[in-house]
Amino acid sequence: MIALRRYSHLDEDHFVSIVTNPDIMDYVGGAVEINKAKFKFSEILKDSERMRCWAIVSADDYLGHASLFTSDTINDYEKEILFYLLPNSWGKGFATNVAKRLLEIGFNELNYKSIGATIDLDHCASRAVVEKSGLKLLRTENDEQGEFLIYRIKKEEFS
Repeated sequence: MIALRRYSHLDEDHFVSIVTNPDIMDYVGGAVEINKAKFKFSEILKDSERMRCWAIVSADDYLGHASLFTSDTINDYEKEILFYLLPNSWGKGFATNVAKRLLEIGFNELNYKSIGATIDLDHCASRAVVEKSGLKLLRTENDEQGEFLIYRIKKEEFS
């Protein structure tokens, strides 16, 4: 059973290992430098309520990172879901469970009206996750990193 929990200072090494791993971060802009990762983690700890970030865990094992955040570039929805899993957690259905849990939190606890996701065109696994979670494809866009898809679900469409 997986769960989302607030980060604690004990999670820093786990978070840094995720966001500095090029295999994990390949589809989300690439791995970040260790100092930037540590700074980002300190920001999460300072304001975890506003940042809406959680550790993905199973029992006491850290599996990844999840977030509901405001996109700087996409205005089709209120918040965007984001999740990174350690490679040994891939292919086990965890990402779909996390995405659905983020939607539950966003709609039922935080009362958002719409939630979306941006997925690289060739990231088939993440496309499957958001589609299984109920998000619908809105359109395709391009940026400096290539083609990506914009998905959205509205609160009234969520069950």
